[in-house]
Amino acid sequence: MRGFLDYLGIALADPDDVARPGNDAGVRIVTTAQHANINGTVHGGLIATLVDSVMGQAVRSGLEEGERSATVSMTVTYLAPAEVGQELCASAEVRRRGQSLVMAEADVMAGETAVAHAVATFSVTSAD
Repeated sequence: MRGFLDYLGIALADPDDVARPGNDAGVRIVTTAQHANINGTVHGGLIATLVDSVMGQAVRSGLEEGERSATVSMTVTYLAPAEVGQELCASAEVRRRGQSLVMAEADVMAGETAVAHAVATFSVTSAD
């Protein structure tokens, strides 16, 4: 069960669909009117959710059994507005992993247009 992601309509992308080679994770969504902001473009909160989700997925792909992760900090740079009705694809990769912190980066694309870039730090702890 993915809860919030299912509610928003965010799906895991096939590994072959991830935009850049070497990425660890990908998600996608076809935006609808329910994802719009007051200006009629896609709400920045949805884009932030995309990058947080895809970076979290990339981080989780490298966890050992019994570990879990949580977002500690995240910076999203919005590069272009996304239009309602567009498919947005987000890809991420882990840049560095230490003992208790992991840094990841993500990009959101609408076709050939870069919509956002994000960096985040995740904590890794024991699930015990």
